[in-house]
Amino acid sequence: MNTNFNLTAICIIFSINLVSGSTLAFSATDEGAGSNGSGSSFQELLAEIFDLGSGIFAAFILIISLIAYRKLKSWRILLISSAFALFCARSVLSRLDVFMPETLELILAMVSFAGVILFFLAILQMGKLWLRNPFTR
Repeated sequence: MNTNFNLTAICIIFSINLVSGSTLAFSATDEGAGSNGSGSSFQELLAEIFDLGSGIFAAFILIISLIAYRKLKSWRILLISSAFALFCARSVLSRLDVFMPETLELILAMVSFAGVILFFLAILQMGKLWLRNPFTR
């Protein structure tokens, strides 16, 4: 049962990462395609909806993981909470018009990378627990 939960969590993580990166993919394809009219504006709107949805979903999971951390005091859950906080911050940063587009892309890529690293560290932490007590699997 624990393995199914881990597989589901990894799928959710990669889905959030792919969806949150969709804004950059649509903007890169729209620049080279010229003005298609309603097709590109629909894609931009759809990208913004998915970006907003992924940020809201990341915030919801952040709240749940912080509640779980408060009850369990697990280092692994704290790492996961931090990663979801970064994905939530990434969604907010992508909406701000404070940075130049090139700088914004770099910041968003760094935040996404840091979030993936935190998930990786949480998975490594789980592996250490399994190695200490191999009979609990």
